[in-house]
Amino acid sequence: MTSTAIYEKLKAFRKSRLYDLISSTQLFAYESQNSGRVYLSVLGRNIPHIAVAIYPDEDALRSFYALFGQYPNIDDERIIYAAMSLIECGFSQKELMPKDVFREARAYLGRQAALYPGIIRHEFMRGERAADAQEQALAEEALDLVLWIAGRIQADSSFLNRFQDCDPAEETGIPVFSPAADGYSISEMTLPAYTGSPYPIRPCPTSDMVNELAARKADSRHNLMVSYHIMNQKTDSSVPLRIVCSDLKLSRPAIAEPDETAADPFPSLLVSFCRFLLDTGKPKAILTDSFGTASMLDEFCRKAGIEIRFQELPKFRAKLMSL
Repeated sequence: MTSTAIYEKLKAFRKSRLYDLISSTQLFAYESQNSGRVYLSVLGRNIPHIAVAIYPDEDALRSFYALFGQYPNIDDERIIYAAMSLIECGFSQKELMPKDVFREARAYLGRQAALYPGIIRHEFMRGERAADAQEQALAEEALDLVLWIAGRIQADSSFLNRFQDCDPAEETGIPVFSPAADGYSISEMTLPAYTGSPYPIRPCPTSDMVNELAARKADSRHNLMVSYHIMNQKTDSSVPLRIVCSDLKLSRPAIAEPDETAADPFPSLLVSFCRFLLDTGKPKAILTDSFGTASMLDEFCRKAGIEIRFQELPKFRAKLMSL
């Protein structure tokens, strides 16, 4: 349960309008005494929520660099969003909040509002949930820091010069804040250029099933259109990601589904897809118009001996949008 103290700090953060001074692409680091080094950015310009974004570790920085991307279709945008790994503490529209976070915020405010306060944990491919006690404690530390930064900027506007836009293609110096007796000490670190993919790269474990598919001869007449797809479903599925595939005639698409009970459901999604290919025949090539799909299936296709090609698939894309 979110404490009154956190709600009051959220209100103070919004009132500070720090998001008008520091942009979402100006990253800074914080040395938490309990959580180690985390990375922060301030959201609020031209988006429907105002928040401090906390990237809990270096792996989560993929979620930060994903802000810079231009994505070719809605599946890729949804994959990027669903793959976010961060904590947001701030104000959001009702529609963007988990129901329990909204209900608690609505009870705290005691009235209807355009934006509601709360702390939301975005989990990799599992969507949003209320932050747990440890995540709330980290969020409160982050709010204390940004309120301190807002005060420093108000006292001396040149303090803003410590923050600069991060270019994924270049090394960038960013400030590092550490708790100190008089507030925070400030050092600097170099953030290396980001060479990874904004899309989640899922390893493909070697298995008897993949080896069997690799040993089979591909049908030279058979190409398969494939896309990872975030299903528009009204169920409370904890893993909305599916693999949708169809032959070139656009007969009824087949859908491979993950085991939602697994600790990591994504290897099971590849197993389901591999089983489908063993049952229906190994294609010569997998065609996709989704960079996210090409990225996430790359290792699987290499191990299975299947070519993967990127090309425009307008009819398949229209079919996906109807699911």
